[in-house]
Amino acid sequence: MPGVAGSSRVSRRQMDFLFNSPEFVGNLGTLSRQKLDRIPHNDTLAYLCRRISPNELHRLRVHMVRSLIRSWALDGGRLFGKWWLIAVDGTGRVTYNKPHCPHCLKMTVGGKTR
Repeated sequence: MPGVAGSSRVSRRQMDFLFNSPEFVGNLGTLSRQKLDRIPHNDTLAYLCRRISPNELHRLRVHMVRSLIRSWALDGGRLFGKWWLIAVDGTGRVTYNKPHCPHCLKMTVGGKTR
């Protein structure tokens, strides 16, 4: 899961630890309108995700955004009282093991540039 705790690779054990923080559980409970004490184990979530179609995930995302808009939860963040600002994190969406063109960005890790 890119971006979790500032790392591009996080173990499932780390995800269990991070996602069961009181803040995350509270936020997920608020979004799902359920009282949650903890998040299901990551293996349970992985099992579920393998069986959900991309269409269902798209419908869920649309439903979540519509719910936020209808509940006025985003109203305080409107620009000039009219528009919503939307941030999209596209990092990690497309990756390559080697540069595919001369304009590719380079990354330096441990003194080695790739």
